[in-house]
Amino acid sequence: MADYTWAAPVDNVQTTISDTMTNSSPGNGGTLNIASSTNAPANGYALIDSEIIKYSSVGTNTIVLAAAGARGSGNPVTTAAAHSIGTAIKFSVIPSYFFSELRAQSPTTLMTEQGDVLYASAANTPAGLHHATAGDVLASGGHGANPAWATPPSRQDYVTDTDGATVTFDLSTGLWHKVVLGGNRTLALSNVVAGMKFVLKLIQDGTGTRTVTWFTTISWVGGSAPTLTTTINKSDLFGFVATAANTFEGFVVGQNV
Repeated sequence: MADYTWAAPVDNVQTTISDTMTNSSPGNGGTLNIASSTNAPANGYALIDSEIIKYSSVGTNTIVLAAAGARGSGNPVTTAAAHSIGTAIKFSVIPSYFFSELRAQSPTTLMTEQGDVLYASAANTPAGLHHATAGDVLASGGHGANPAWATPPSRQDYVTDTDGATVTFDLSTGLWHKVVLGGNRTLALSNVVAGMKFVLKLIQDGTGTRTVTWFTTISWVGGSAPTLTTTINKSDLFGFVATAANTFEGFVVGQNV
């Protein structure tokens, strides 16, 4: 399914009807003459006064109403009404998609409270995301994945990483990491995306004197890697900017904390 882009939500295409409409004519499967079909979407929904009309195809200055549920039925419920020749008919790509998705199931199961989010969990499959805790942000899972609420980095707690000969900080789990060094360690990163800003807190254990071998390639402020505090139970904080997937600018945030 093609990706959707933002567009004007209403009045993308507007013309007038060339037939007098009653509350039953044209009915489902009937043809409605319009002044111009230029740029009208091939199928979808149109608005005549306050009535939503579902149509299945477009001809030369005509639209064919859908075979079922074209007028006065479905979700949302519309009431078939009378319209005079010359009444405006409005076509819109975005509402057409929106209403067709809502018809798939009751809107109350999708939008139940203020702050909820409507999205497509798969092609033509509407779903609802319940509102988040105040301050959370909506994070995209990328194409083919569902969105989810996430705590912004400014409110994230430290991720406590496992000590070992090589300590790997997985940046997909958070941007603030800490580890207690139980020996001289090699530091590594995973799931780095250019533009990330992250903080590493290195804590000496009860023995102290621990050192590290940094991941590559870091351009340190001042030109050289800092010397770690080696006092028992003390910590150093370092900040980084990923200028590329494997290239970083490094900063000393604080030492001997």
